[in-house]
Amino acid sequence: MSDPAARLVPHIVALVTHVRHVNLSIDAHQQSSYGHVGAILVDAILQAGMRYETVNARARRFRSDQPGADTTSGLLALGGPDRLREVLRWPGKKPDQIHRLALHLADHGVNTVDQLAVFLSSRENVSGLRAVNGVGPKTADYLCILAGMSTAAVDVHLRSFASEAGVPALSYADLHSCYLSSAERLEVDPRDLDHAVWRYVSGRSRK
Repeated sequence: MSDPAARLVPHIVALVTHVRHVNLSIDAHQQSSYGHVGAILVDAILQAGMRYETVNARARRFRSDQPGADTTSGLLALGGPDRLREVLRWPGKKPDQIHRLALHLADHGVNTVDQLAVFLSSRENVSGLRAVNGVGPKTADYLCILAGMSTAAVDVHLRSFASEAGVPALSYADLHSCYLSSAERLEVDPRDLDHAVWRYVSGRSRK
């Protein structure tokens, strides 16, 4: 990756130091892609504000119950937001967001999981996802992780860990850059650092 801006280096050093200070356990990435576009989009959109276990179980059930929704076209053929609400048993606006995201991908010629991974390999395309109502930078990066990309998705857990390290409040883009550079210095996959920090902070909050 490119060298971070000089102003971010002290924050990167602080993050790396804190990782070592708390003896953070960083395991090699084990999570495999769902291999199913519908399940990936379900997980990516439902995760905001929800427990990981709840969303993961719902996405896995969707993959099992709706094998034909393994492509973008198959997901759209299932029906619109109301049908998604029924199938997912999930009220509210998130099924609308899943449908809009599927339409956005279809408009860009993305149909299969492999095509999704290629599409998301472009940061311009990742940024373009934010044009979809309900998709912010964190959701866009989490979608990348679900598609098998090596990156980090900065959520409240990663922000909390950074704050503990003495890192001031930064923009999403700056803190994201700090985590990517920290992973590089630690010689680990950014996904693994992301998951380790998430597990550390969330596990502590449940005690």
